[in-house]
Amino acid sequence: MQFKTPLLLVGIMAIPLYGCTGSISSDTAGGSRSGPSAGSGSGNSAGSGSGASAGSGGGPSASGDDRAATFPLRRMTRIEFNNTVRDLLNDTSRPGDGLAGDIDSEGSGFTKGGSVAAVDARQLMEVAEKLAATAVSKLDALVPCKPVPTDAAKQNECARQFVEKFGRRAFRRPLTSVEITA
Repeated sequence: MQFKTPLLLVGIMAIPLYGCTGSISSDTAGGSRSGPSAGSGSGNSAGSGSGASAGSGGGPSASGDDRAATFPLRRMTRIEFNNTVRDLLNDTSRPGDGLAGDIDSEGSGFTKGGSVAAVDARQLMEVAEKLAATAVSKLDALVPCKPVPTDAAKQNECARQFVEKFGRRAFRRPLTSVEITA
């Protein structure tokens, strides 16, 4: 594993751009369902029926198609983005302030990140590239090895330590050995 600093940092900088991720569990066809999408209807309404959800509420469609519905990619709010950049890179430049505005959550006083369109994705990539360039310029402060080694074997070990330490902060959990070596 050669330590490719700019490429590694750009890849890592893309992590906070996508917020949280999850997974969809598989149900067996014809099984009974309970909870927010049980029965017929749409949204999070429960109704009568054997488990097929009509409309856009989740669960399998009446035709038996068990694919997940499409949903727009949402980004972090500008405050969340600024805080993430500050916490991960010790960068207080507040790059999220230049991003597209956040969406008001129906008068609740809370905001949510907007949908990511092609223009927004391009803007996010430009922000990530600038942050990566800044991070590379202060690499000594980010990597756990002081000074940054020049020997290939020591660079590999330093890169592993960086990925392990930075990954724990970015994902808020220890990385698996597969994630560390990937």
